Amino acid sequence: MKSKVLLIIVVTLLCIKNQSFSQNVKEKRAQSDIGVGFFFSESNNGPSLRVSYGYLFNKSLFLGIGTGATLYIAQKGGTNKAPRIPIFLNSKYSLALSQRTSFIVGLETGYRFFSKWGNSNYNAFYAMPKIGVGFKIGKSGKKAINLIAKYSRDRRSDLRTYENQVGAFLELSF
Repeated sequence: MKSKVLLIIVVTLLCIKNQSFSQNVKEKRAQSDIGVGFFFSESNNGPSLRVSYGYLFNKSLFLGIGTGATLYIAQKGGTNKAPRIPIFLNSKYSLALSQRTSFIVGLETGYRFFSKWGNSNYNAFYAMPKIGVGFKIGKSGKKAINLIAKYSRDRRSDLRTYENQVGAFLELSF
């Protein structure tokens, strides 16, 4: 676990240092991200919605705050879980691959609240790394469609074991 955190920190620092490979956005500005996706795991799958608002500090670095909701539906051997409502810090770095395409790495970190129904009625801190590709749309280059993969390791309802989850998301940045 420590090596994963160290790797994320090193990659983030290298990306910040390497800003000459950044997107072609001319000014600092406010930015919104809206994402819809689906999480997959061994026992539960479910749709998710994420919304964040923040600031694009330079051509590549975005920091914002957000919220959302995820509803899990039981699969074989699983039980329905309560909807998860996170409040999070959204950080991401875009590394330009071409005039219209960029590689995205990021981290969503926050606190996840659970509703009182279902069998998951505990709250939890979480960190969710993400990786993806962004495609600029429009003439100004200020809007983008991003295809993002996210990873989460959640505590099961027995509070002793964990379950790996992978999410696929489509995000709009504007």
